Amino acid sequence: MQSANGVSIYTNAAQVDGDNDTSNGINAAQSRAEKGTDDTSTYYTKHDYKNIPSFNIDGTAYTDGTSVSVEGPGTTADKLSSSGADNKIATSYGGNGATTITTSLLVNNIDQLQDIEDGTYGNLDGRYVLSRDINAKDDEHSYIDDGILYKMTDGKLTKWSTKDGVAITGTKSGVNLSKTVDNITIGYSSDGNKATTTLSDGTILSNSNGTVGAENTQWSTTDGASVVTDKTAGNSYTIQSDKKSVVDQDGRTSNTAAKTVTDKDNTYTADIGRNTVTHTSDNSVTNTESKTVTKAAGTSDAGYTATITTDTAAGTSGTIAINDITYQVTDGKVGDTVTYGGSSVNAGTSTVTAGGVTTAVTENGTGTDGVKAGTVADDRVTVNGTTTTVNDGSASYQITTGTDAVTYTKGTKSASISGTKVTTGEVSADTSAGTVIKGDTTAVITSDTAGSVTYSGQDYQVADGTVTMTDSTTGNTVTVEGEDAENVLNIFSDAKTDLSDAKSIYSDYTTDAAKAQSLTKTLDAAIETLKEVTEKSTPDDQVQTTFQSAASQLQSDTALFNTASTALTNATTALTQYNTLQKAISNNTELDPALKQAYDEFQSERLDDTTIHNIHSDKWDSGKGFNPLGSSDAPFTGTLDGFSGETVFGLYNLTINRPDEDNVGLISVAGSSDNAAAFNNIHLYSAAITGKDKVGTVAGTLQQGSSLSWSGTAGTVKGTESLGGLVGLVDGSSIWDSSSSATVDGGNRPAASPVRSRMAARSQMCAILAPSPAQKTSAALPAMSRAAPSPAREAPSTITPTPTTPAR
Repeated sequence: MQSANGVSIYTNAAQVDGDNDTSNGINAAQSRAEKGTDDTSTYYTKHDYKNIPSFNIDGTAYTDGTSVSVEGPGTTADKLSSSGADNKIATSYGGNGATTITTSLLVNNIDQLQDIEDGTYGNLDGRYVLSRDINAKDDEHSYIDDGILYKMTDGKLTKWSTKDGVAITGTKSGVNLSKTVDNITIGYSSDGNKATTTLSDGTILSNSNGTVGAENTQWSTTDGASVVTDKTAGNSYTIQSDKKSVVDQDGRTSNTAAKTVTDKDNTYTADIGRNTVTHTSDNSVTNTESKTVTKAAGTSDAGYTATITTDTAAGTSGTIAINDITYQVTDGKVGDTVTYGGSSVNAGTSTVTAGGVTTAVTENGTGTDGVKAGTVADDRVTVNGTTTTVNDGSASYQITTGTDAVTYTKGTKSASISGTKVTTGEVSADTSAGTVIKGDTTAVITSDTAGSVTYSGQDYQVADGTVTMTDSTTGNTVTVEGEDAENVLNIFSDAKTDLSDAKSIYSDYTTDAAKAQSLTKTLDAAIETLKEVTEKSTPDDQVQTTFQSAASQLQSDTALFNTASTALTNATTALTQYNTLQKAISNNTELDPALKQAYDEFQSERLDDTTIHNIHSDKWDSGKGFNPLGSSDAPFTGTLDGFSGETVFGLYNLTINRPDEDNVGLISVAGSSDNAAAFNNIHLYSAAITGKDKVGTVAGTLQQGSSLSWSGTAGTVKGTESLGGLVGLVDGSSIWDSSSSATVDGGNRPAASPVRSRMAARSQMCAILAPSPAQKTSAALPAMSRAAPSPAREAPSTITPTPTTPAR
């Protein structure tokens, strides 16, 4: 045991009390001397917690494994060196004549309960969670290792940097190792073995053996490196020198400016902005938005453009254009009709539909007679040499083109037409000039009542029924009367009729000729289209195979495009994060020294140690052991929880020997009228609790709506009245999912029935009373659902918690 051993306790600012402060907080016991092992005096000194001294520890001050202790009786504050040496802790003080190294330690854990007295100010009103198992047994000296001071303070192993005097808290295995320097918290990350600190924007700076890095919740990089890592997905991205291109872990190169992605082997490029995938091998292009696949013509194939509209279990449907012919594929089958040059073509039925007009070709002019024939819409047209015959279903006409004239026949009429001249039989009429020649007579019709007639070598003028002529002798105009006048008027009348008939024929001819010409042109175009389609067409099985191949490419390229799109998104994010993190590194170089020092300190092999050993609690307070927290005047109103968030921790070897005191246990009295207490996951092993009335392991009295849950105890409980393996007296409070295998010894009192599981005692008193003389009882509640801690030492086998996480 160490000589002149002193024990100090400090807590955080929110829980502190001064000596004369009447508010709730934490106060240690009054200065007193107690007998420890080998009759060594141990001093418990009450401190002014609002004036915690600051100091630096210089490792050179420790020349051996001398234990670290606090001041003895008569001093009220720890002392810094007054010898002129900077950052040195005083090596001597008055009061007990010992020469030791003095320091003060910050404790913020359940361990501080070892030095909390009840009394006027003995209240703990915050929430405290165990971070490790507590064992109040044995004691060892403090020591320095790898520049770190290790010291047991009130049953808790504390660690201090000997370079800057800063406490190092937590453990590596607990993932909570850290120290705070100038209000900057530096933690340890086992991922990469780093010392880390978090900036105000959430960025984490780190140092790993001199390598400075930065990271946030998802991304990390190192100073000057070109790689940024996605910690969540485990992927890495290499930033290229242009600061636009990013190569991901699969070798894909994303150009964040052009929005393109090229794979590792340069077999394809995905253009995310245009929704395309271009393959290097054949230059085929897939558009995932329009669902088209285009392949340029090669030396051995014509190329194609396929559009896939549906892809179902029944088959794939869509269109495919090969060699200028577009085929319709429905459910994997090639249709009979194709599209060519804007026309819909069915080579099997020799039909061509263009501009809404369907032409069915029956003869294409390749026969020995050279006849071309077909139906255009509702018109049947036949072209035989120079003769074109048209039948519209109700009438037909024929046009034969000669050297100087066209013969036009429609119905019973037949005429020879040359220019505007129409000749039927012996009558030839010029429909434009109004001239009618019949035999040796010629008439010129200028109006319905006027004109001229040449008859028997004489020229006559006709006007309004009057016939005149010019006297060849006198040159005078004379009126013709008699038989000659009658003959002239008859010739004039017949000529008008013939001219009218000629005009009617000519009108029909011009209409029919134009139609025949259009129909012939359409027929010729259909014949030519059918010929070209026949020459250029691809066999159906080849069309089907090519289309299915395109459909498969669309499917695979769509997946590839989606992957590339995700890759571009990730690369863009990675680039943004890279720039942000590199900037954070360059802007915070002043933190590098502190991070490097912390990294070096975090390499100590003893940082996972959680205990050296504690002074056994049966030696405290002249053998009275632990002084229970709270009292009837100042009940305990805080919360104690043995569950750290991952593990349930226990308290071992707690000893209380106060046979003349009531309300004895870890907690004396829990709960006040305006503030209930709560105990969760409290597990006491090998406890030895002795009191008078209202005695239990966890609490003497549980009152005022307080609660105990998910807890268990083992050991011994002794007293005279209101005894329990968990709680002595339960008044208006609740206990559930808890059990005890503690032996309850009531001396001369008879034993009461044990308290049972899921007890919810509301406004009632529940107690385990003392047994009859020489009689002992073991009060047990069914096992908890919360998994209890694995006993570190001397854990009884009588408690077997059920490892099931409860709803909390």
